[in-house]
Amino acid sequence: MEGSRGIERATRKTRKVLVGGVIVILSGTLLLLFGVLILALNIPSPQPIMIPLGAGVLACSMISIFGGIAALDRRDSPLALIGSMLPPAIFLSAYVLEEMTGLIVPGLVSLSGVVLLVTSRKEFAPGGRTGFGNRTCVECGRSIDWDVNVCPHCGHDFRKEGGSGKSFPYIGGGFTLGVSIASIVAVIWWLGGCLEYWGLILVSSWLISAVMGIAGGIAGLVRRVFPLALIGSVFAIWGSISILFVIGPPFAIVGLVFTAISRKRFRKLG
Repeated sequence: MEGSRGIERATRKTRKVLVGGVIVILSGTLLLLFGVLILALNIPSPQPIMIPLGAGVLACSMISIFGGIAALDRRDSPLALIGSMLPPAIFLSAYVLEEMTGLIVPGLVSLSGVVLLVTSRKEFAPGGRTGFGNRTCVECGRSIDWDVNVCPHCGHDFRKEGGSGKSFPYIGGGFTLGVSIASIVAVIWWLGGCLEYWGLILVSSWLISAVMGIAGGIAGLVRRVFPLALIGSVFAIWGSISILFVIGPPFAIVGLVFTAISRKRFRKLG
């Protein structure tokens, strides 16, 4: 009875980390869009200060996204915490200093990611190890003895980790994520021309599909939530049409294929 309660508590803590990681990744993606928007709006009437400002926001968005990935993988607590703190700091600062009222909601949402990760910091396992002689199971994320070949919690057999196809989720996720980010940059860079020529509905569908692709690509890179990775890679194909039509889709299709054939390589949630 006590053992089942302990597993239940561990599962709740694990879910807090996963939810916090997802929030951080989404906040980082919004921060990426914010940075691209700063640079795009600076094109008609260039202001020297806006270029380093936009570049700085883009750099912070990358740190935030990688921090969210670290949180989903329950590794590198400092990176996850730093990455989670950047979006609320930037969003809320822009709200206070520039009275950008539209940023108060993403600021507060991203702040909730900070709270979740700070309150579950003990669940992280830096470098995949949770202490001397221990390591973290790649399937369930719990601490096990380093010399154990089969996880006593989920039954994962470390002796079967080798073999072909181990890198397929990373290849699929990498292609999907890269194409989706490029799609968003392409649409925002040519936003005025896109809206005038293609219309708001079509351009919005490209942006939404690209955001879904980013989420799917990240899911593929951390080998979690296969349905999200697969759906995101499908959306990435439509979103990538914004990249000169014939250049983007082939890369997105490669991401879809590698994601689809790597289902068994994804980890179980829990």
